[in-house]
Amino acid sequence: MIKHLTYSFVLFILATTLALAQFSGVILDKQNLTPIPYASIHTNNSNGVRSTMSNVSGKYTVDFTSDSLVFSHINYQSLTLSQAQLSDTIYLEPVSYMLNEVDVFGSEFPWIKQKLREALKAKEQLYKEQTRQKNYSYETRTLSDSSGYAFLSKGAVYQSKNDFYIQPTVNIIKYKDASAGNDFSNLRRMLYTDFMTDFSADFISDNSFSQNLSYKHTNPHAVQLLYYHKENESDDGYVVIDTLKNAIIEVQYTNGTKSNIRKNNSATLLRVAASMGFHYETWITQRKDIYQEENGTHSLQYATYKLYMATKTENKKVSSSYFISTEAKLTISNNTTSESNTQKFIVLPKLSYIIPIYTKKMRLEEEALQKVTKTYTQF
Repeated sequence: MIKHLTYSFVLFILATTLALAQFSGVILDKQNLTPIPYASIHTNNSNGVRSTMSNVSGKYTVDFTSDSLVFSHINYQSLTLSQAQLSDTIYLEPVSYMLNEVDVFGSEFPWIKQKLREALKAKEQLYKEQTRQKNYSYETRTLSDSSGYAFLSKGAVYQSKNDFYIQPTVNIIKYKDASAGNDFSNLRRMLYTDFMTDFSADFISDNSFSQNLSYKHTNPHAVQLLYYHKENESDDGYVVIDTLKNAIIEVQYTNGTKSNIRKNNSATLLRVAASMGFHYETWITQRKDIYQEENGTHSLQYATYKLYMATKTENKKVSSSYFISTEAKLTISNNTTSESNTQKFIVLPKLSYIIPIYTKKMRLEEEALQKVTKTYTQF
């Protein structure tokens, strides 16, 4: 009898553990009840960081044990729930107002591309180099199925001769130990390759545009134009344009799996990868840039960057899946204190894929970024 009770108790414990380790649900926008694709779900327990992602329909499955789960997305407020608080539907609050409805003109009227061409002509006049020192706050976080990393940096930034310079005063790394370095890569990405840097006639001709009639803005001349790429419809987004000043004031753009594979891989590399059973299941990038006008000049005020990549390798020896999720946010504000001596600033190197030749000077600039004072906390 005792053996039977003991055996039953063990089965109960195992069943309870498995129940906690297998949990499925869907993540929705709290305002408009739409699914949130590619949101991250992670925990940190004695076995380290474990995480997973919601799919394109907002659905997710947790297959690891945890006392609590953190649900997050770059466009939403993070939410931490204990096991007792979990339900099959999770609601996240957007960080900014999002339209419940989109009322779109089906036709692309001639004035739309004409306004965009006028904005392109005004680009050099309206978006000039920002030599004045400003404050910046930069956050980036990377999750995979079994690891997590986060980095926060605050300080001052200015631009000179197409280069950005920073003076980091706060640098905090969240990782499992003190072995990780500073990750300024997405700060570099958002500053050096913002939308206006790449805004060109090709963008206007390669995409189809329509006006969102439901869009509201404090600027009465602001119009939101929804767009999608003519060849890759998964490449889409919106542009908010001040039709009076011909200025782009906000942009959000998404690149889908097909275009990311094409832009970042050669045909030869893809053939070699396929022969080894490797392929990309999902590769999504999304960015948002918001510009602020000051004394007639527009400059980047807020930016976000999101990457989600899922890959799979299937051959006679290996059957494995892997994902990585990176999210970053940048806020730039006017400096209310006196400007610092520029000699205290260090150059923020351009990303390596922008520069065709990697020089000794660039290597020293990279090393200088890693030498800034930093503190560590547990992820």
